[in-house]
Amino acid sequence: MKIFFFVSILLLSCSFGFSSSNTAGLTECPTPENVSVVSQSTNAVSFDWDDCGCAFTEYRVFFVKGGQASTEYSSTTSNISFTGLSAGMYRFYFYTVCEGGVSSIIIDDIVIG
Repeated sequence: MKIFFFVSILLLSCSFGFSSSNTAGLTECPTPENVSVVSQSTNAVSFDWDDCGCAFTEYRVFFVKGGQASTEYSSTTSNISFTGLSAGMYRFYFYTVCEGGVSSIIIDDIVIG
């Protein structure tokens, strides 16, 4: 239940966070673009995306499998790999954190195994 609450709040904040008046003057972070799977095996997957070239930017990724969200992973580069995954359907969420806040979320569904 706690995980569902976290994901719900994250999605709502990304959906509505930049339309409120208290964020006037802030620019939205660029959304990770061209997210793609660069390799996949029976228990691992690696992703790559276009680097925004922005200062003070961190990419964040988490996944949900069977209603359970993973911890949030961060990267200062435009790629990330996950190993030791069990078979099943995963939904990966990618977004950017920068001085202006957070970007929109990119979703990618992957079947492992």
